[in-house]
Amino acid sequence: MDWVFESFDILPALDKNEPIEQVPVKYCAETDRLMVYPADDLLTILPVGADESITQKTFHLPESVAAPVKQGDVIGTVDISLSGEVIGTVELLAERDLDRNMVLYTLSKVGEFFSSLYFKVLMVLTGAAVAVYLVLYFISLAKGRGSKKIRRRY
Repeated sequence: MDWVFESFDILPALDKNEPIEQVPVKYCAETDRLMVYPADDLLTILPVGADESITQKTFHLPESVAAPVKQGDVIGTVDISLSGEVIGTVELLAERDLDRNMVLYTLSKVGEFFSSLYFKVLMVLTGAAVAVYLVLYFISLAKGRGSKKIRRRY
């Protein structure tokens, strides 16, 4: 027992008071990055003299988050591994509140609409309808001119 207590310590694998990663934020005018903090320190048994750098971290975060975000919202998770074995998973929480900027949000949604398949199909159909209308219009003009010329002869 003495050897175990002399050779190993119970240490935190993470520091929940320090930001661990950042995530891009969409639709926010205040910032374009959100810092995330671990929800827990995840105490683990490590060799004496080791620190949290002995563990490997695998993040499971979205490519970006959309504002609004509230402080403490779960943004993702991190797996903590030691020698290739996952020893725990900790949730990653939002550092602070971020409000949605309605102008940025609206511009983004308008841009998404104009680049959507729906809009492109609508434009092709509208173009086709206009082309058909113009063809029919010019055909009717040609028929109208021809019938007027015939009437003048008689």
